[in-house]
Order: sequence, then structure tokens, then C-alpha cells
Amino acid sequence: MTWLDAAVVYAENRQMKRHERGLSKKLSGDTEYQAVVRFTKFLEERNKHNCAIHEVSRNDVEDYLRKIHASKGHKTETIMRTWAPLRAVFNLAKIDMEEPSFFKHKKLHDPKKTLVKGKWLYPEEVVLLIKCAAPHLQPILAIDWNTGNRIGELLWVKKEEPKEKDKSTSWLCLTEGDEHIYLGQTKNGNPRIEPLNDVCVMILQKMLKSRKDEHDALFLTNRGVPYNRPNTKRGGNIKSGFKAAKEKAARILEAERKEDRAKVMRQVTPHWARHNKTSHLLSEGLSPHQVQDMMGWSSIDMVKRYDGDYDGGDRKRANIVQFNVDIEISEPKGQPDNKPKKTKRSPST
Repeated sequence: MTWLDAAVVYAENRQMKRHERGLSKKLSGDTEYQAVVRFTKFLEERNKHNCAIHEVSRNDVEDYLRKIHASKGHKTETIMRTWAPLRAVFNLAKIDMEEPSFFKHKKLHDPKKTLVKGKWLYPEEVVLLIKCAAPHLQPILAIDWNTGNRIGELLWVKKEEPKEKDKSTSWLCLTEGDEHIYLGQTKNGNPRIEPLNDVCVMILQKMLKSRKDEHDALFLTNRGVPYNRPNTKRGGNIKSGFKAAKEKAARILEAERKEDRAKVMRQVTPHWARHNKTSHLLSEGLSPHQVQDMMGWSSIDMVKRYDGDYDGGDRKRANIVQFNVDIEISEPKGQPDNKPKKTKRSPST
């Protein structure tokens, strides 16, 4: 098998995964596939793209990464995003290509920087953030911080299991004793079941009881309609609302003379919920493999990045699973009604 043959197989696999997730099969906007394309062109310059894949050496990979990343001072995380799909192509040919050697050097790679450090909130700060959010965002954030799921996996969940569904369909199950969210569409393409604790069940039941619409989506926008699926980035649908919530929470912290925590609050993103949950599970003594299975990662390396984000369990962790967060669920302000719209009158002449 040549490098080109393996790259073609990789492209076909990417198309299949995108189709299963309900996305377009076009790979023009797929960053991982484009990384493989650029490396293939690099090999073409060296007349190695049609050689047997085992002839593509570690030096070739290192030269390429140095050329486009390291020489320009790019962060290790950026270099890793290019390296990951290249390694996947080698794996297709059953070649276990080692990490580039310069990843181990402090000049270009400080292991401490790859650990996820400092991305956490105290429990009372999580509660403050949620209560500062708009009514339609509160249940989304509450479920997010309880489960540690990606926002992009939660926004498309159905209220109940639909009669007609495909592999990418996600839905809520509130059967007593078996409350969970089935996630058919995930980042790595592997479906999983996310159990719900009592806090999540209470919040969702309260929210659904207040709903008067006929939409099948579990979560609605501030206009009372389902979220649109974005073509590329996920989570962007709540960006403006989340920004307003954390700014309001930061001002409250400043008023309480907690300037340092206010600075942290202004930096928080929805994905911090995932950092908090993972770090908490590790601090509770769960093994990286157990956490990998619970959080839905395809690689154990991702879990190991969180090993340094807790102090032996001594630090208070932000895990609102332990707290009964009373959230007032109200109808979105933009709830559509049947009143006729007012039309502008043309100025009289």
C-alpha cells in the first residue's frame, strides 16, 4: 500500500462518518482531511507519495511539521491537530508511527502546556453563571455542567425517541429508573448513552411541563424554535447568550470584590463544563480508561491531558451533580403567537 492509497481510504472513511452524522460528504471544509491533502502534496515534492507507505519516514513527517508549524512558532496543540490525521493514515496501513521527536523537547514542547489547567469554576460560580443566563439557556447549561457533554451534542436532542430515526438521531428518555439521553451524533461518530441524575431529571421535567409548543426538539432558542444545525462549528448557536451570561456573572463577582474570579469567569466557555467533569472524575479516583468510556473519547491521550487539573481531590470541584439547583423555567421572550403583525403605513402625501 502506498501513502496515496492509504490517504484515499482515509478520505472514504471520513465521508462515511460525515454521512452518519448527517453532514455533507464534501470534504472541502474538513480540516483533518485537508491536513492529509497538504502532507500528500509535500510528499509529492519529494517523489514519495506513490512509494510504499513504510518508506515515508518519521523524518519526512518532522520536516513537514517544522516547515508549516514549528518554524512559525505555532503552539503544540496546533501541531498536534495536524499530526493526528497523519497518524490515522499510517494506522490504516498498520504502521505505528512514533510521535515527532521534537514534541519531547522543551524548546518546542512543554508537557505542562498540553495539560488542561485552570479551566474550572467553583460550584457556587457554576450556579451563578446558570442563573445569569437567559431562561431558554438555563436548562441547556444545567444539563451541560451536570453531564460534561459537548454543547453541539445536546442542542439536537429530541424530546422523545422518534418513530423514524437514523444513526445520527439523539433523543431523551425519562422512563423512571432509566433516565438518559441517547446521543446518536457525537464528535467521534460513536453513539453513547448519557445517564441523567436526579438534578437533570428535575430540570428537564420542569422545562417540558412549561412548554406549550409542538416542536419535537428538546431545547429551543429564545424565539421558541429549534436550533439550526451549523455547517461547520458547533456550539456557536449559544455564543451571544453565553457571553452575556458570563459578563453578568463577572460583574456580580466584581461587586463582591472577587476580581480574580471575575477574570476567570470572563474566560469561561461552554466547553469548560467538560473540563470540570473530567477533572472531577479523575480526582475521585476513576481510571483514565473509565473516564474515557464515560466521556466518549476515542483516544486515551485526551483524558491524560487532564491529569494535572486537580490537587489530589483537596480542591473544591465544580460538579453541580451534588447540588440541587433550583432554576425557574419560563417561556422564551420570543415565543411566537397568533397575533397579526403590524404593518408599516406609507406616509401620506
